[in-house]
Amino acid sequence: MNEVPWLAEAPPGPHPRTQWDMLRLSLLPLLAGLALGGGAAALPSNVTLKNVRHEYQGPDNCAPVTALTVLGYHGTRVTQAAAAAAMKDYPGDPQVSSLELAAYLGRFGLRSVIRYAGDPDVLRELVSRGFPVVVQQRLRAGSNVAHFRTVYGYSGGSFLPPPTGGTPRCTANRT
Repeated sequence: MNEVPWLAEAPPGPHPRTQWDMLRLSLLPLLAGLALGGGAAALPSNVTLKNVRHEYQGPDNCAPVTALTVLGYHGTRVTQAAAAAAMKDYPGDPQVSSLELAAYLGRFGLRSVIRYAGDPDVLRELVSRGFPVVVQQRLRAGSNVAHFRTVYGYSGGSFLPPPTGGTPRCTANRT
C-alpha cells in the first residue's frame, strides 16, 4: 500500500500568528523503517516532484483537486467531477473534511495518517523523499474556512503547491 503525507484541520485553540502556523501539516506517511530527521544527510536545496498534474478547481473543489493531484502522482487518473461526486455529501456541498479526503484516497490503496502542526523541516524531508504532502490552511486567521493544497516541491523557504489565487508559492516563516 502506498503512503500519502497528509494535513489535517487544526485542533481547537488560539488562532495562529504566522503564515507557517496557518499551514497545518497532517498527512504524514507511515514509512516502514524510515525515521525522519534521524541524522540523515543534508537535504537538497530544492526539489520539485515530477508527474504532478495541476488542474484549476471548480467552486469549493479544493479536496477533489487535491485528490486528483495525489492520485495522479501515484499513477491513477480521476476527474475533478468524479472525485467531487464521490467525496461530497450532495451536489454543491461546500466542504470535505480531512477524514473524507483520506477515506477517498484509501479507495485507491493510499494510506493516510493525519497529523497536526508539522514544520517546514518535516515538510522538506517528506517532499525530498518523493512524497507529495497534503496540507490544509485557513484562508484567513480566525476563519473556519479551510483550503487543501498538495505541496510537491520547495526551494529555500518557499514551497510549491498548485497555483491558487495567482500565487504558485507559499512561504514558511518561523517566528
